[in-house]
Amino acid sequence: MKKDAITRRLAKDAHLSQSAAADLVDGAVAELVRELRKGQPVKVPGLGTIRPWKAPAEAWDGRNGGRR
Repeated sequence: MKKDAITRRLAKDAHLSQSAAADLVDGAVAELVRELRKGQPVKVPGLGTIRPWKAPAEAWDGRNGGRR
């Protein structure tokens, strides 16, 4: 599911404008990312727990984000 679909559904279900729904989605994702960057797991009811993970530096070649 893409961000546009989530935003449209949220706007419809919560009787919000598209821009208000987009702001809510952006805020939720930003908060999720902020916590993961701090090394904190994030529990999402109905989905599970999202845990931060770092790939070993040697696993990446540094070009185009490709693996070695």
